[in-house]
Amino acid sequence: MICGLLGGSFDPVHNGHVALVDHVLASGLADRIVVVPARRSPLKEAASAPPPDRLAMTELAFAGRAHVVVDPRETRREGPSYTVDTLRALVAEHPGDSWRLIIGADNLADLPRWRDVSGLLALAEVLVLQRSGVAAGIPPGMNPNRFRFVTDFDEPVSSTAVRAMLARGKLPAADLPPGVAAHIRQHGLYGFPRS
Repeated sequence: MICGLLGGSFDPVHNGHVALVDHVLASGLADRIVVVPARRSPLKEAASAPPPDRLAMTELAFAGRAHVVVDPRETRREGPSYTVDTLRALVAEHPGDSWRLIIGADNLADLPRWRDVSGLLALAEVLVLQRSGVAAGIPPGMNPNRFRFVTDFDEPVSSTAVRAMLARGKLPAADLPPGVAAHIRQHGLYGFPRS
């Protein structure tokens, strides 16, 4: 079985994330996808919403998708979340499966800064999905055979833009799964008035 790993802050998870997962599955690039919200990304500022809320929203966004599993391990682990640690654990738990790490092209340039990139590339092929306005190239010194580019997908929604709208008191309902929008309203996340 080919398993995909999609990690991230998911701050908040939005319809672009859901469309990405659906596209990877429909294209046959993975048979199953494990979605892992990070407690704290070592390369980003702290997330705006607490880990339990981001986990809950991610579970709501992917509820009912038979080939998608939301894994809570990083939100429950203290300290920063390192993809290579999670990938090692998943590989050990699912012997015989092959793994693909799913990232957006906007994250590709930062890959050399990730912890133990050579270990990560030994465990998984990197599936890079196109982002508007981002030129994606394999970082120098990395094995090009460990990368696969998906150029027939482009989703303009971003968590940064969604947070900015919410902070202005506007709920971008078209960009959010209904359960996620309801959770944000109910808990007053991102500065949006609690209802």
